[in-house]
Amino acid sequence: MELTKIDVLAIAVFIIATAYWIGFQVNAYNSFRVWPDSGLVLWEMYYYMHFQNTIPLLQNLIYGSHIAPDQLFLFPLFIIFPSVLTLMFVKVLAVCITGLLLYFIAKEFLKNEKIALLLIILYFLNPGVMGVMISDYHCEALIVPLYLLVFYFYMKVEIRKFAVSLLLLLGTLESIVPTVLTLGVGLVAYEWMYNKDEELKRKRLRLALIIVASSAAALIVYNLIYYSLAASYPSYSLGPYMKLMQWPFVPLTTSSLGGLAQSTPGALRGILYGILVAILGFGTGLFYDLI
Repeated sequence: MELTKIDVLAIAVFIIATAYWIGFQVNAYNSFRVWPDSGLVLWEMYYYMHFQNTIPLLQNLIYGSHIAPDQLFLFPLFIIFPSVLTLMFVKVLAVCITGLLLYFIAKEFLKNEKIALLLIILYFLNPGVMGVMISDYHCEALIVPLYLLVFYFYMKVEIRKFAVSLLLLLGTLESIVPTVLTLGVGLVAYEWMYNKDEELKRKRLRLALIIVASSAAALIVYNLIYYSLAASYPSYSLGPYMKLMQWPFVPLTTSSLGGLAQSTPGALRGILYGILVAILGFGTGLFYDLI
């Protein structure tokens, strides 16, 4: 594929952003500005490296108080480079590569390089993306590229790549389940209401229903892991590296946002901030569809 001048500009934006945020992470580490969350995942990986004989097998799926199977793919990298910077670099690469993916996907679907270039610039200027970069390493960082890949392969109806991307997305951590479920429901509604190509509609509806069914299956699996592992320890012996979030059914019940809103005024500000980021980021595209 021959690169155009705008392609080169988009790649330059990606390289500049990646270099900047890698430098940011190194400076944060050297100036003791790394927050505790990365240390928790670091501690867990270190513990799993050296004390396998003291933990049950399923414990290896717990990272940062989450059930996060995808972290097993990063674990060998951490064994080779056992540093918190390894995790921070993984976060930077995952988030920055998403910007490049966004550009090429938008270019292909919109048939407009200039708009695609604008999108990658807005992506890196988005407060949500900056917030991810400024904060410590979290398992959620892998969600960003995988979510986009699921959508892309869904639109292209590339079944094998779609299946692998969906499996990896559902394996990022347990709290991704409601997000993937709503993606599937939204795609079902979209295809049903707007797709006029009956053959393509049939194929995509099948994939959208697979997303919904896979989300339900993942919810069951995560609960089985959670309760099986919790039963492996006496409650008084759970140390910080073994701490689990007692959530699996929570996001699908009424207690999640309600409990968060009632817990602290800061939580209300966080919810408002999230809504503003969504609308002021890419949510404005909704209004063009309504006009």
